Amino acid sequence: SDNKKVLAVSALPSPCAPAACAIFEMDDYGECLSGTSFAFLFPIIKAALTGPRNIPGCDAALSVLERHCAMLAGEEMDANVKSLRKEMATSVLELLSHDRSQTFVNPTPYETLISCYATDEADTSSGPVLTAPEIAPLLGGLGALGSENTRVASMETLASIAELHPKMVKNNPLVENRIWLNCFDKNDRIKHAARKAWLLTNGNDASVDVDETPLQPPSKMYAVPLLPLLSHDDTSISSAAAAAIAHAMGMHPDSTEKNIIKLCNTYISSFPAIVEEEKPKQSSVFPEAPAPAPKKPVKKVIDTGLKKKPTTKKISSVSSSMAKITGAPAPKKVAATKKLLAKTAPVKERTLDQEALMGQFKTPSAAKKENVEADSDSKIATRMGVLLAISSLTDSSAKVKLDLPVLKIVIGFLMAFGLGDGNEAVRSASRNASRDIVAKFGSSEEAISFLLPQLESVLKTGQADESSLGPISSEKVPRSVATTDLRKEGVVVSLGSIALYLKDDTDADKIDGIIDMLLNALTTPSEEVQSSV
Repeated sequence: SDNKKVLAVSALPSPCAPAACAIFEMDDYGECLSGTSFAFLFPIIKAALTGPRNIPGCDAALSVLERHCAMLAGEEMDANVKSLRKEMATSVLELLSHDRSQTFVNPTPYETLISCYATDEADTSSGPVLTAPEIAPLLGGLGALGSENTRVASMETLASIAELHPKMVKNNPLVENRIWLNCFDKNDRIKHAARKAWLLTNGNDASVDVDETPLQPPSKMYAVPLLPLLSHDDTSISSAAAAAIAHAMGMHPDSTEKNIIKLCNTYISSFPAIVEEEKPKQSSVFPEAPAPAPKKPVKKVIDTGLKKKPTTKKISSVSSSMAKITGAPAPKKVAATKKLLAKTAPVKERTLDQEALMGQFKTPSAAKKENVEADSDSKIATRMGVLLAISSLTDSSAKVKLDLPVLKIVIGFLMAFGLGDGNEAVRSASRNASRDIVAKFGSSEEAISFLLPQLESVLKTGQADESSLGPISSEKVPRSVATTDLRKEGVVVSLGSIALYLKDDTDADKIDGIIDMLLNALTTPSEEVQSSV
């Protein structure tokens, strides 16, 4: 169909008299062109709305486009224009991504985008009123994942669609995801528009009080489309995704453990594995000497008491050299001698092993680097996003509850992987997440009875209790000496958090124990651990 075609245009040069003339004629006509005429002239309109600069004489391009939105549905519907719905919406979103969009009034780009999704009443007898490709511009990088203006416009448009077709919006997981995500953006305009769209999608009236009405929970499959957004380049989107996951967990308590394990596995999949080093073998640039030939066994002589016959060595009367002088026949070579000469292998030339030669000049640090899986910015962003989501679990508005088994998994994961991460920024985020989790969920007696021995063990040995990981794989857990110092440094901060709950006289022994652990940590040779204490 025509929806599969992509209309590629570039921004107009400034000035562009032919385009300005064409747009002036279309606007001056005052009515809708025929479907074929509009489809023919639409590339000029799209080019006028593309790019950051206003083109002189092309200001009417948006109003011409908005006028022809009437041909997308109803009695004036034209198949040629309807096939351009996606391109028309994309053109408006492109305009909204630039500051010049604020200069367009009557109609505004927001009103025009809503008009691009004009549909008939809820009649689905001939198929969906809006197809997935038609809605796609509202959900991508130019829409719900774009700039502030495009995100607000996309949410307002989805709210308009939801008023007529709430089920169509609610039953599309990606549409639901984009609206739910933007409900937790820190920007008030985006958040208000998204929450109104969410409330309309869930059956509320258009006059609903957005600020006072609580949000209905999303579907239980909320985590699947949100996880990739945790590492989005736009930090406002990654932060909103973390908050959206946390609030959804609070509304679906039975999904908490499953989705926390998903978060941890997402982190581990981007965690660079360290391969255990093998002991270097002594290599030489010269070939190894052949193994010595086995000695022939010496025959034992049995003494019989009888006289032995004297052995006489036969000496050839004429040697080979003398035979040449005297002309006497030379002695014949014995068959055994010939056989021995035939077996003698030719001497091989010595060759250099280039790899072994270069290997002798490698430093231990260079050899160690080869054993470490390469890290990257994308992997670091993924790990940072997961830690951001874990920290968001402590937001009081999310109302997340972590039972002791889930708390063990989270703390075990942070101790094993987060505090031992080789990247300083990730390690710092892990310390903050661990501190916040302990401070939020470590107040109960059973939590304290688990956390104190756990943290004490990490502080003493620098090794994580891998049994706390539960279903999470421990294959990539770093166990090097350098990692032990990193864990000791991070766990000190968590100990300070748990001490907040030890205020009664009955906890005096525990407080003294924490102080003793902190004092003992000062004996470690790591300066970072000492400064943390």
